[in-house]
Amino acid sequence: MTKEDFNKYLEKNYDELFSELFKYCFTFTNDKEEAEDVVQETFLKAIEYIDTYNYGNIKAWLFTIAKRTYLYKVARKKIVKTDTIDENQGEITENIEDRIFSELEKEKLKHNIEKLPTQLQELVLYVDYLHFTYPAVAKILKIPLGTVKSRLHHARILLKKEYEDK
Repeated sequence: MTKEDFNKYLEKNYDELFSELFKYCFTFTNDKEEAEDVVQETFLKAIEYIDTYNYGNIKAWLFTIAKRTYLYKVARKKIVKTDTIDENQGEITENIEDRIFSELEKEKLKHNIEKLPTQLQELVLYVDYLHFTYPAVAKILKIPLGTVKSRLHHARILLKKEYEDK
C-alpha cells in the first residue's frame, strides 16, 4: 500500500478508526487527552512507516502501533532525568559530557530496540522499562512463562550484539 492509498483509506475510515483506537487507548491511559495524543501519534507513525505494512489486517496493525506508542510514552516518563546538586554550594555538579554521552547511549539503545521484532520489543518494554514481572508479562501477552524468558533472553542477546557491533 502506498502512502497515497493509505491516506485515501484514512480519509474514508478516519472517524471509525479514530473512535475504535481512542476506546482502545483510553482503556490503558484512563485519560482522554493522553488517549487522543496516542491515537494521533499512531496515525502519524502509520503514515510514516506504511512501507512496513505487510498487507494483513490494517486495523490490527494500527492497534499494534497504538500499543507500542503508548508503551514508549510510559517508558519515557519512567526514565527520570535528575541532576546531582552539591548541597554545600547549591551548584549542579553533573558533568555535561557525561550527560551528553548518556543521552547518546539512550538514543542508541532506543534505536536498537526499534530494530527488534515487535514481539521482542514488547517484552523489553514490559520487563526492562516498565519493570513488570515475568509472570505478569506472560499473563498480559497470553504466552507461557518459559516463552517470556526465552524471548527476552533472545532480545537481550540481539541488543548486546547490535551494541557491540557499533
